[in-house]
Amino acid sequence: MAQQRTERALTPRQRRFVEEYLVDLNGKQAAIRAGYSPKTAEVQASQSLRNVKVQAAITAAQARRSQRIELTQDTVLRELAVLALSDLTHYAIDDAGNVQLRAGAPEGAMRAVASLKKKIVHTDAGVSYETEIRLWNKPAGIRMAGEHLGLFKGGEREGPEVHVHLHEARDRLTARLSHLAHRHAEDATNGH
Repeated sequence: MAQQRTERALTPRQRRFVEEYLVDLNGKQAAIRAGYSPKTAEVQASQSLRNVKVQAAITAAQARRSQRIELTQDTVLRELAVLALSDLTHYAIDDAGNVQLRAGAPEGAMRAVASLKKKIVHTDAGVSYETEIRLWNKPAGIRMAGEHLGLFKGGEREGPEVHVHLHEARDRLTARLSHLAHRHAEDATNGH
């Protein structure tokens, strides 16, 4: 019921913006895909993201999606913890070049593996295996988990109002630079 009220309170273009924003969380591209002019898309996105009704619709849609796919914040943090706490000592490579978890490795440690490359080398002495194991980017996992837990200052995770203020500042700066560039072009055309 509340979902329908929220959605009815939006204009058709705002509803479309919300749908498109949920695709990639890119306000400018969502505005363009929702039908706004590419020239004004950043400003339209900033205004839309500051709109309380649009914010409520985005939050509600994200909550519905989270329920549909059964993905919770805890699930995400557990996966980030697997990445952040990964260690090459959790893995062993057998004589055939296969990667296995060592005894005592954390549950789910194989999910921290980004890629495995196994090369079979034929020599006069016989066959040997070269195995390369690469883990997912550990600093990125730590940063994402830390931002979620509020450990780092200055990131967009301090709260939605900081995110909106950063967009506002960027939009004002973009508009001002565009205005100055336009004036400079006019002055050059008029011979000033």
